[in-house]
Parts: sequence; structure tokens; C-alpha cells
Amino acid sequence: MSFSRRAILLATIVILGGITILFIAAPDARQRLTAEDGIVEWISAAVFLGAGIVGVAAVRRWRPLPAWTWLLPAAGFIGFGEEIAYGARLVHFPLPRIDGEEIDGLHDVFDLAERTITALGFERLQVAAAGAVVVVAVLLVAHRTGRLQHLRSFFEARPALGWVTAAVTCSVIAAVFDLVGRSTPARLVEEQLEIVSAVILLIGALQIPAWAPAREPIGVERAAP
Repeated sequence: MSFSRRAILLATIVILGGITILFIAAPDARQRLTAEDGIVEWISAAVFLGAGIVGVAAVRRWRPLPAWTWLLPAAGFIGFGEEIAYGARLVHFPLPRIDGEEIDGLHDVFDLAERTITALGFERLQVAAAGAVVVVAVLLVAHRTGRLQHLRSFFEARPALGWVTAAVTCSVIAAVFDLVGRSTPARLVEEQLEIVSAVILLIGALQIPAWAPAREPIGVERAAP
């Protein structure tokens, strides 16, 4: 593992641990930690933005690279936009509302889906349990039929997609915590998972040079013999 990856992982552990300790030890700070546009949300926004910037710089420096590599920095910028409501709240731009719910990003799709499901008479925990059972069943079938190996080979040939998929999966789990928990501790777990999602993209962006053909990066001249 490279020094940069170790440093990022260590910093992530320290930040998540510090946030958890502060949440437990200082009840008065809980609302500020988990609020919209709060401390934790701005940390994840900064890491998402860093992943986007590092990704763009790496793709430009080490091009040509496969087109799918651009998905990684794009995911970083989308994550940043989601965390800050695409700047709408910063400039006090009125956001659309559905049934009184402010729509400020893609994660609100989960809120709308949850409202639809509960309106049909289902409980959130029941739906979450059913979803977990379906996911496990699909994974077991894929394993028995050998499709998991094909999926692994697919991502090994397209590593940027693997990093993006891992980050998106983490964000989806975060959204589930938000919907099922509906409590301050669940909100904290959601925000921490968003940080993890951003860190996954940042580490993936640092791997981009390893996916380039073996050659000198653009802008670096060979020394004269």
C-alpha cells in the first residue's frame, strides 16, 4: 500500500473516530454534527471535491486512458454537488418541493420511494429486510452460476468502474440508514458512510496512473543520455 493511501486511510479513521467520540461525549454538539450543511457533511463534500480534482488532474496527465476512467472524477463532482445541494442553499435559490419535502439532490429519490412504500401500508424495516434478503439471494445465485467471477473480471478490466460502484454502494447504504433509522444516531452513521464513499473515490483517483500505459506522463521530459 502506498504512503498516500495509508495516510488517507489513517486520516479517515482519525476523523471518523473523532466524530464518534464527540457525538458520544458532547450531546450538545450532535445536532451541529448531523445537520444539513453541518460539520460532517462539509467534510464529505471536501473529500468528494478532492476526488474530482485529483481524478481530472490524473486523467489529463496520464492520458490517453479508457473513456470510462472519467466516471471516477465525475462521481466525485456529483458527490460534491449532492452534499451542497448543488449550491442552491449557498445562493439561497428556492428548491422545488414535493409534499413539503425539499428536493435538493438525487438522494431525495429514496425519500419519495419511502413515502410511496409506507403509503401502501409497508413498514420501513420490513422493506429493508426484504431488500436485504433479495440482495443475498441474488449474490448466492450469482455465485452458484459463476456470474460473480464474470463480474469480477469485468471490474478488473475496468477498475474505475469498480471504485465508483463501491462508492455508490456505500452511499446507497447510507441512504438506507437515513430512511430506516430516522434518528440522530442513524443520521450520524449516514454522514460517516458518505465520508467513506468520498474516501473510496479519492483513493481510486490516486490509482489512475497505474491504469495508464507504461510511459512518461505528459509534461515530463526524459533526461538527455
